[in-house]
Amino acid sequence: MSGHLGDAPGPPSRLAAGPLPAGLDELVLDCLSKDPLARPSAREVRRRLRALSFAQPWTEDAARAWWRERAE
Repeated sequence: MSGHLGDAPGPPSRLAAGPLPAGLDELVLDCLSKDPLARPSAREVRRRLRALSFAQPWTEDAARAWWRERAE
């Protein structure tokens, strides 16, 4: 528990099955900042997500398949 409170999380690209767009690691880590005032607003998150370039678009069909594979 103390590690969770004090240690900075690792970038999501370390755990991703495939490549992530440049900037996504930084955005996720900013959202997980220990300092709430350093976290981006919802509007800023939206702006930064829209600016990312994804190799493959996340379609509704892909989302359904992803959730179906991981349903418990």
